[in-house]
Amino acid sequence: MLVNNDRVLLESKTFRLNYTAQSSDTHKFLVVIQDNFNSTPWEQTFEFNSKDNDDGGKNPGIIGPVVGPINPHRLMKKLLIFLMALVTLAVTTPAFAAKRSIMELPLFERAVLIIKKFETLHKPKHWPYVGYGHQVQPGEPYRRGCQLTEAQADALLRKDLAKFCALYSQYGKDSVLLGALAYNCGPGVVNKSTVLKKLKHGDRNIFKSYTSHCRYKGKWHKVLYNRRLTELAALFIP
Repeated sequence: MLVNNDRVLLESKTFRLNYTAQSSDTHKFLVVIQDNFNSTPWEQTFEFNSKDNDDGGKNPGIIGPVVGPINPHRLMKKLLIFLMALVTLAVTTPAFAAKRSIMELPLFERAVLIIKKFETLHKPKHWPYVGYGHQVQPGEPYRRGCQLTEAQADALLRKDLAKFCALYSQYGKDSVLLGALAYNCGPGVVNKSTVLKKLKHGDRNIFKSYTSHCRYKGKWHKVLYNRRLTELAALFIP
């Protein structure tokens, strides 16, 4: 279910948006599709239950399309495309309880929500991983069979993520993106990655390089790919 100014990722060129009016009043909304270069390739305004329609408003009316600049070369590539209505992720932090879109949050908080969404709260069977994917290290006070509470797991996640982000503080606004990738893949992988090399040289065209970090045991993994797409959409500032 979407709310105003939310976004959803589009994983293919074809998608369906279902809309049901809850009253007989006129409903109007704007759909915007963007790529990961922050361009606006397409905009369309829709109006429903409009009395201006020839059929008396029984069928939805489409009011004057507003078409933005389209770059065919970009559209042919497998770019990160998302609808300007970001799916709401559950915000558990009281300070952000009133916010309905992840894009209203600071980058660090966005990363926390994304990690929680994809890692989920680990159970004792996931040992030696606890909380939201923390790998237990020698000397830490965790024992096999332990189950962290949400509050404990949240605190541990934030501590780990802050540590990883600090490793890439020299990259400014990209430190959270790199920190989120390191949280999942490890800083060793990030430090040797094409993503880091490109950013170091000012190359912002990292889509293909970043989404290549989606393999598990040598095989392409859909969930990891979706995780990379989500991270790029919410954490990468072109």
